[in-house]
Amino acid sequence: MPNQEKSSETLSVDIDPEIFAQLQSQWKARGQIRNRAVQAAVKLWVGLPVDLQARLIDQSLDADNFIELVQQIVDERIAKGFVDGEKFLAKRQRHKTTPTD
Repeated sequence: MPNQEKSSETLSVDIDPEIFAQLQSQWKARGQIRNRAVQAAVKLWVGLPVDLQARLIDQSLDADNFIELVQQIVDERIAKGFVDGEKFLAKRQRHKTTPTD
């Protein structure tokens, strides 16, 4: 089996110096590798639906408002999952109690 190395792309972006300093401080304190930390953030971003990306991309949000928005999004998703789960269970229960001939 030939040795297949993963190729990678380089991403260069301008980041607010304050945010970069916080990121750098965190990954150094936690023993994380910078590339892996940024890759994890990008992976999370590309996995988000467009509507959530649009809400998060608002540059006027300060750190506290951003965290509140993320918590609101999480709460909305949990609530939706709960409602969907309840609907699924109700439908399943109806099928169990419906006599078949």
